[in-house]
Order: sequence, then structure tokens, then C-alpha cells
Amino acid sequence: RGSVYDRNEKPLVWNENVATNTDNFSKRIYQENVAMGSLLGYVKYPKKDKNGVYITESAEAVGGIEKYYDNTLQGTKGKLYIETDAVGNIISRTTADLPKKGQDIHLSIDSELQHAVYKSIEQASIESGYVGGAGLIVDVTDGSLLAAVTYPDFDSNVMTEASEHDLIQKYLTDKRSFFLNRYTSGLYAPGAIVKPVFALAALNEGIVTPQERILSTGQLSVPNPYQPGKFTVFKDWKAHGYTDVREAIAVSSGVYFYTVGGGVPGKKGLGITQLAKYAELFGLNNLNKGTFFETKSSVIPTPEWKKRVFKGEDWRLGDTYNSSIGQYGFLITPIQALSMLTMLARAGEGESTYPSFHL
Repeated sequence: RGSVYDRNEKPLVWNENVATNTDNFSKRIYQENVAMGSLLGYVKYPKKDKNGVYITESAEAVGGIEKYYDNTLQGTKGKLYIETDAVGNIISRTTADLPKKGQDIHLSIDSELQHAVYKSIEQASIESGYVGGAGLIVDVTDGSLLAAVTYPDFDSNVMTEASEHDLIQKYLTDKRSFFLNRYTSGLYAPGAIVKPVFALAALNEGIVTPQERILSTGQLSVPNPYQPGKFTVFKDWKAHGYTDVREAIAVSSGVYFYTVGGGVPGKKGLGITQLAKYAELFGLNNLNKGTFFETKSSVIPTPEWKKRVFKGEDWRLGDTYNSSIGQYGFLITPIQALSMLTMLARAGEGESTYPSFHL
């Protein structure tokens, strides 16, 4: 198989020849960096039966770069004919076809940066009591990934050698899910990171002007239509006073985005249809189909979604308020969050299409 290198030509995966009395094959070696398991994947060597006879001819690629670029990495097997006498003594060897190594791959990943991001997430996870995390760093000018981390992660060498049974069993049973690639398959509420998108939506739809200021006293009280004289309270994380759109993003004002998202008496808001529209425009439903970063389907809350999930329940204003700050039913993957943030970062250059991420 071909070798794999990072952006600085540091080898991440390579081959070492191993010769024994019964085998002559290349052993797959992975850089000793646990931060690389899900990214690189691993291979399973050809299998033998109980008599030591091979029952499969090729290594099987499992996950990551190994699987995605399998056709590129795998080489062509050679053929060696061995003539023996009746008792097994070798009389002659004839090579009919020489083996051909697969193509090498050069990734955009910086392995040192990858390791540093992994260690940072590991430390934060331990200190906070979280079971895991993910981290992505992209060059927004061309969509190339410099780091793609999921924590915790497995050691590709351990999985390929398949000899450390206790460690493999830990990988399989640990509640932290060592084989969950969190940046493509983990679904999380985005929270406040959607606020810049909804700010742009409010400006674009004429809900607010850049200079208009909205008061946050620390909460928004809304008359309860089902209980006259009573109010439903939606909390801000603190009282921010009057903020315009830039300040509201900077301080992450909940009341500002409740107001522009759902509206208040005397002021129209975007409404859930527009919130969902802009979430989609900024890639929060983008599945990155056919790419290395193909992701699970996200959830962008809508009245139709609520009726389906909550057995016909109607959509309420409070659902819009909570959706406007990235809560309620919102669930996205980290790679979808990266799509959104990359589009925001490119906006000043006039680029509005979905980013095409690559390694």
C-alpha cells in the first residue's frame, strides 16, 4: 500500500517489510500519535485458516483515509511460483509478476497541530467531566483541513496488529465511544454560534438596522396566551442593557436574538420559517455527500418537524425564541458548524457557496 504524509512531509502511515518462514509481506505502521486513529483508519491483514493457509488475499481497509482512498493506496500483488519436491523441499522459485506499490497520499493535515488540538481537548474533557469532544481547523481560503480531531480516539497500530485484546475490548466497551467520529457523526445543539447567521438574516430581511439598539434587562417576559395575566419568562445570561447587532453578537445577548428571531409586541421577528431558511443557506443541513467528511443528517427545528416528533403538537412562540439562540430541537455536527463559520469568514470576499473541505 502507498504511504501517507502530512502537509510537512512527515510520514503518518508507511510499510516495513517482514519476512518469516511462512510469510513475506509488508507490515503497516502508523505514526505513534493516538490523535490520528479515526482520521487515518487502519487495515486488517489477510486471514489464515486453522491450518495456516490464507483464506483472504488482500488487506482490508477499515475507516478513515485507509478506507476512503483505498483504491489509490492499494498496490498490485505480485506472483511467486515455488516448486517443491515430494517432502516439501524447495527446488526453484519463479517470480511471474513483481508487486507494485500503491500511490502515496499527501494530506493537508499538520500532524503536530493535530496532536496539540487533541491534547487540549483531552485536558478540557478531563477537567470538565465531559466524555469527549471534537476540534477542526480549516484554511478558509481553500477549504483544506489542518486538524481534524475526535476525542477520545484509538491507536491504529493496536487495531491493525490485533494483539492487545484487553485494550481493544476497552475501545469497544468504554462509554466514551472510542470509535465515534464526533466531527461527522456526533450531533450537538449549536447554541450561540448560530447568532451571527441570524443577525445577518435580521439585517437582510429588514427586521433591524445596524444601528438599532434592543434592551436586555436579563430576561424577556411574554404574555401567556393560555393563562391571561401570566407571563412566560425567557432568560438572558445577564442584563446587557441596550445593544446593537455587533454588541449583541459580542456579548451573546439572548434577549436581542429572542426579539429579532421571534418578535415582541410592536416588533416583528424573523419567524421560524426564515430562521430555518438561513440555517440551511449557511450549510447547517449540508451533508457533504460523497466527500471524506460526509456527515449525519442534522435537525433544524420547524413546525413540521415538531408535529412529526412530538405527535402533532403545535409550534409555539417560545419554540421560535429557543431556536433563535440555537437551542430547542437544533442538532448539528461539528463539520456542519465548520461549514457555517467558513461561509461567514469568506463573506467579506463575496463568496457565498458551501465550502468544499478536503484533506
